[in-house]
Amino acid sequence: MAGQGRTLLVLGGVLAIGIAAALWVAMSSSDEAAIDEPAVATEANPAAVETPGKTGAAIGRRASRAGSASLVGEVKRSKGKAPVADQEVQLLPEKGAPWTVKTDTHGAFSFLEVPQGGPFELRVAAPNCGTVRVPGIALDRSEKRDVGTLWLDPSVRVTVEVKAWSAEPVEGAVVEAFVVAQADNFDWSKAYAQMGQAPVAVTKASTNAAGVAVFPELASGRWTFVASKEGFARSGRSSVSVRPDLPPAPVKLYLGKGHPLAGRVTDA
Repeated sequence: MAGQGRTLLVLGGVLAIGIAAALWVAMSSSDEAAIDEPAVATEANPAAVETPGKTGAAIGRRASRAGSASLVGEVKRSKGKAPVADQEVQLLPEKGAPWTVKTDTHGAFSFLEVPQGGPFELRVAAPNCGTVRVPGIALDRSEKRDVGTLWLDPSVRVTVEVKAWSAEPVEGAVVEAFVVAQADNFDWSKAYAQMGQAPVAVTKASTNAAGVAVFPELASGRWTFVASKEGFARSGRSSVSVRPDLPPAPVKLYLGKGHPLAGRVTDA
């Protein structure tokens, strides 16, 4: 009987140790999962609230396991180039929750400790204004990307007319709108390095029977418009200025007949 009692005591101790180890592993996994979430500034989470950085810009940080890249910029009105203070700015990853910061008194903002890679989308939205979107942002390790000035103004209606070289309207063409970066210190070396990455359109529209595509609510800034249709070569127009105080004339694009191109790639 004494031997059986000792055996039961030993088995009970082993079982207790196993349960404790399982609980410890489960709690550790939960903590690690929580660390991976981005820090979002809220009243309930003051540790994640933006704080002024060396440049005076509002800052967004990731809680832990952060990257080494950063993204900065400013938000202004076209009229008088007035800075927009206390404006919410979001940086959206392809998956997961976005980073959110607010601009400082100079309209500046910063996202720090962003993981390399992407794509990310920068977004600024306000009532009665065209939503500013900068999609397809890819960041290198330790890169500091300056997206320049984002203009927060009333939205602008833009029309694009697509015709063949014979002046006949082209129905069913797809017109894509791409935003143009407007940074004073734009880094062309980074731009060339990312040429292999396909640009991402902010929005697109199709032409009607009259060959007209309509973009009812574009944000202020400079835009590139590209039209395409099967059987035609692509055509575009770059650096089109879009401003609420100066409605743009219709953007005219002409499509020429496309020709098939075939070949073979061999190893030299």
